[in-house]
Amino acid sequence: MYEKERTPFQLIHLSDEYLDDDYRVYSSPVCQTVMRSYIHPLWLGSPKVVHFGVGFRSQFIPVHAPRIYTWSFAGYLKKSDRWMICQLFKEFEPYYVFETQGFECGILSPTDYCAVMCQSKFVLCPVGNCSIDTFRLYEALEAGAIPIVTGK
Repeated sequence: MYEKERTPFQLIHLSDEYLDDDYRVYSSPVCQTVMRSYIHPLWLGSPKVVHFGVGFRSQFIPVHAPRIYTWSFAGYLKKSDRWMICQLFKEFEPYYVFETQGFECGILSPTDYCAVMCQSKFVLCPVGNCSIDTFRLYEALEAGAIPIVTGK
């Protein structure tokens, strides 16, 4: 419709975490700007594409708490190199690790998860499914912890 009528438009592209959506609309001559919530190497440096962070999840309300943990991680350890990263940091005590059974399966409550991050000096923030841009990264920042970002 926009191309047929030559109507300029801007696009907000949300939830492309696996980096496999159809990007043909990006090349349309009437598409002026694309704002993406996940960083995609294909579009880095493109004057038309702007990336912004995914942010933190709703119900994530930081509290002031003493930083009793040197580092923490809560999540699925069987994904990527997460288990190995936790093993590398185990010498830095005290730490907190909570292993889930998958995404949204056997997780900490949002209140407990936030409390752990607020009590941590560092939070391990390994890559998500395809991107270093994860909710955990922004939640660590919101909690005042220092995120330790790893890639594949």
